[in-house]
Amino acid sequence: MNSVEQWRQRWCKLGLAGLYEGRHTGRPRKWTPQQQQAFGELAASEGGTVGALLRQIKENQDQVPISENTAKRYLKEMDYTYKRYRYSLKKSEIKRRSSTPAK
Repeated sequence: MNSVEQWRQRWCKLGLAGLYEGRHTGRPRKWTPQQQQAFGELAASEGGTVGALLRQIKENQDQVPISENTAKRYLKEMDYTYKRYRYSLKKSEIKRRSSTPAK
């Protein structure tokens, strides 16, 4: 039986309340909230790239490894942002001396 048919049958049987499916939990998180918070505190104190932070955690603690994307998502959920700075070269103005040609 497909999803649309299930929805139709629940609609006929229960009305609008039949369309409520409940919460879909999905896959559980790899890190506990405490581990995520510790990662956020490390990011605030040490800074650097996400990869460098993950390598530092891997060396110091026994935690389940996570991908850089997952780490970025955890930091984003904690309202941490990483700014990328570019080294910009400033153009220096050469002072041109207006010399009038000698006649």
